[in-house]
Amino acid sequence: MAHFDTAELERFLELLDDEGFMAFVQEHQHIYCYRNDFVQGRMPNDLDPEFMWEFVSFVRRMAGKPLVRESGPNGHVPPNRQSFWVTTPAVIAGLNDVVRRCSSSSQLSLSLFRLRARPAIQQLVIEELDAAAFRDGVRIERETLRELLCEGRQPETAEERLIANAISLAQDAEAHFSEPASAELFRHLNDHLQDGIGTIELRPYSPPTPHMSIALPEKAGILEFIAHSCESPCSWGPHPLFDVLLNADSIWATAPFERFTGLTEMLIRWRSYHAVGVPALCFVPLSRMRLDWERRLIEPPEAPMRFGEAIVESRFGVDSTPYIQQIIQFLNAGLERVERIVSHIDEVDERCKQLIAQDGRLTLRQKQLLADLVDDPARMVDVASYKKRFDIATSTARSDLVRLVALNLLSTEFQNKKQRFWLRTDAPRVLSEAAKRRG
Repeated sequence: MAHFDTAELERFLELLDDEGFMAFVQEHQHIYCYRNDFVQGRMPNDLDPEFMWEFVSFVRRMAGKPLVRESGPNGHVPPNRQSFWVTTPAVIAGLNDVVRRCSSSSQLSLSLFRLRARPAIQQLVIEELDAAAFRDGVRIERETLRELLCEGRQPETAEERLIANAISLAQDAEAHFSEPASAELFRHLNDHLQDGIGTIELRPYSPPTPHMSIALPEKAGILEFIAHSCESPCSWGPHPLFDVLLNADSIWATAPFERFTGLTEMLIRWRSYHAVGVPALCFVPLSRMRLDWERRLIEPPEAPMRFGEAIVESRFGVDSTPYIQQIIQFLNAGLERVERIVSHIDEVDERCKQLIAQDGRLTLRQKQLLADLVDDPARMVDVASYKKRFDIATSTARSDLVRLVALNLLSTEFQNKKQRFWLRTDAPRVLSEAAKRRG
């Protein structure tokens, strides 16, 4: 315990009462930078830069979480070795913006539910699968991932079976999202990832080791720790999403599963996104963005601080607020990308429908069918369903559909002795070229 004589105490109180000193602390408490950059700046009243660094860190620690006694019960972890974070105005604003844009009732979530089978949207999921698999030491071609996800191709290798299992677990998510979070559920996900894969060659990826965002329990208890956080919303921050991000950090850092931690973390995080009401975040490839940050493939301004160095150290502990700010920045950037993709798809679809409506070669029935297929390109039709919908003769139905094939607007093939038709992927281009020829 430090002791101050009366004169020292008076000088310290005068310093706290100084307007310039107070203004400096207020300005810098939420601005994070490297220590070397800070101490080279101008200090109020020519004070020692090292003193100001420690004082600003003290102010942050007083507003930080976990509390000192939460971080080190019974004094086992002294303050200078604790990890903590501050919910700065930037963190709160960033979280609020993310939640507003991707809540279950948001226009983006509704659009993604409608467009989730589109190739451009599925590409985002492919990126996430690719990054999570890479982290687990599994190397698999992007085209193979696309075939497994988009075409439902049956897996032929152990690596492909692993990815197919991950896709199946993600698609069967509703059951997992409705179950209470528990360590048993998380182990269940990891176990089922490995169903039928047998021996698999792994090329482990070893990321740089950062300071942790929170003081974690032993590895053996990490899943119970995360499950408790999932079932106790806002344990650590202003919104349950904050806890989701800290849980992801905890899993990435501790690797609590013997194998396939990356893919399991992805599934747990997607489950949590749905549980806290932000399902659109499942289409933000956070694993890919963090992996690129770890590998130093992202630079300022996308990542102001390097991975493993997005912390502030002082005698008051390790402040990981810059790390949290970076992850929220990734979410915002990822959402902007998703919004651009959705907007582009909607623009193309609307233009395609306009071209269909203006095409004099088409009957009203054909126009209605094509417009529906633009909204749902994965949908297939056959002669019987088309005939029933428009109450027409079988010969007329077949003639309509065959005509659309001849115009290069539909594709067709026989499946189980039944001829099926679906929209060609290049139909927008075909319609546009036809419109140009018509003048």
